[in-house]
Amino acid sequence: MRSAFLSYWIAYRFWKSKKSYSLINILTYVTFFGIMIAVAALIIVICVFNGFEDVIVSMTEVIYPDISITKADGKPFDKNSLNLDKIKQILGISFIEPTIEATALARYDDEQIVVKVKGISTDGYNVQNITPYIIYGESRVTILDSIPAVIIGTGVAHNLNVNINDYSRYLFLYSIKENSPQVSATALFTESACAVSGIFAINQDYDNVYIYAPISEVQNLLDIGNNYSNIEINIANGASLTKVKRELTKLLPEGFIVKDRQQQDELLYKILRNERLIVFILLAFIVLIASLNVISSLGLLLIDKQKRVQTLYALGMDISQLKKLFLREGAIIVLGGGLIGLLLGSAIAFLQLQFGIVPMQGGEMVGYQAYPIAFKFIDYFFIILLLVIISILLPRLTVKRIDKNFVSIRNN
Repeated sequence: MRSAFLSYWIAYRFWKSKKSYSLINILTYVTFFGIMIAVAALIIVICVFNGFEDVIVSMTEVIYPDISITKADGKPFDKNSLNLDKIKQILGISFIEPTIEATALARYDDEQIVVKVKGISTDGYNVQNITPYIIYGESRVTILDSIPAVIIGTGVAHNLNVNINDYSRYLFLYSIKENSPQVSATALFTESACAVSGIFAINQDYDNVYIYAPISEVQNLLDIGNNYSNIEINIANGASLTKVKRELTKLLPEGFIVKDRQQQDELLYKILRNERLIVFILLAFIVLIASLNVISSLGLLLIDKQKRVQTLYALGMDISQLKKLFLREGAIIVLGGGLIGLLLGSAIAFLQLQFGIVPMQGGEMVGYQAYPIAFKFIDYFFIILLLVIISILLPRLTVKRIDKNFVSIRNN
């Protein structure tokens, strides 16, 4: 323990002591501060990326429930085929809402587009979730005077040129009838006339295609009776998603599948994971490039301190101890600069989180005035691991020069 401490102390003295050439001092500090700045930039960018990831994931909480139960073949089913009473008794479940989702043709005056219609309960948690995202009108999905009221996305409203204040004009939904014996327009399609009660804005992809409608109206539109395509389940705060999924799987009959939020949109989460990995690799590569100066700075330091190395060898230090001395010198430069950069970057990210120093143009569209920030322990773990690996491997390329010929040159 004492020898290790002594080795680090000597390495530190080598780093801080005056060098024969000012170039060595300059190169050493350039290496130190280069690593510091690169690591600070790495943690700042990663924290901002985490913030954007959290914003995107928070939006999916409105679109997708915690857990979804559907048939494996995707067809509608009678909710009586599931034991909903037993499902409600599972510990951790807070809401259960049957829904139905289908593709339909939407027409408003002379404009028409293909949309996704989601049938929801008039007072369920879907209405509660969508309410904060209503930008025009109100979050009312109900039947008023035999006319269903629907909520549409901003993209749908724009493409159809919907005037939410004109109550004399209706939005029409059309669905193809299955197994129709006739080929006339009225025989091939079922029609539903709807009043637009509100317009929501969540994200562009969702806003361009989705319409919320009363579930009874969607069932009539699809002519499927009292069937549903999905049982949406929300989990109580603090409940274990894994345990709830396991219990649901035991209760469900064959032919039904249980998906959590990530499984419902696997592509999005896969893209987020891949983007996160690519960003980390690119920034880690910048840190590695900044750390390469360790090789040259240690090489020059070896030449500058060769006489002292010979003295230490003469006093009893062996070759392996001398190599450890300069390995620790490299570790001080890499880890010292890296850890200070980590603290500096974290401090800057924290200030951004608390005070929103750098504003985000257009951020009000997603409820953020400044660039979002999020800290994750796993990022710190991998950054420190990266610094440790660099501090171990790079100095070894230089200390290989320390051998008997190197320490005995001036003895001859």
